[in-house]
Amino acid sequence: MKKLMMIIGLITLATSFTAQACPDLEGEYICRGAGQVQEVQIQQDKRNDIWSYYLDLGDDEITVLTDGKTHNLGTFQRIQNASYKANCQAKTLKVNATGDIIVVGRSFRAQSQMSFTPAKNGSITSTASLVVNGRTLQNVKLDCRPL
Repeated sequence: MKKLMMIIGLITLATSFTAQACPDLEGEYICRGAGQVQEVQIQQDKRNDIWSYYLDLGDDEITVLTDGKTHNLGTFQRIQNASYKANCQAKTLKVNATGDIIVVGRSFRAQSQMSFTPAKNGSITSTASLVVNGRTLQNVKLDCRPL
């Protein structure tokens, strides 16, 4: 019985730690880096100890759940079979996505990793990488400041 109570306690502790580890990112930002400028809007909500983040990235809008499970993202203009996993670690939102990029009728398997971490003065530091067919095509670090 002691062992069962210890396991339940550890699960409760892990669950509460995960919920607390999600950052407050809500707001509108202008992000700059690597020759890029992008306006980003983030909204967030918490239900049943799981945070959801709505990310308006200009051309793309997605909502991610931070439960660590794989979720379908559907199909975008040139991306098919898209899915993601998201979680929070050390006050950082991490999103790993995969999908098939369609270019001139050919399909390429792509993986993207994004992170969003609060910085000073209400800013956010965001990093993103894109790997296609095992080759890293892009690594970007963005500094996002409130509008």
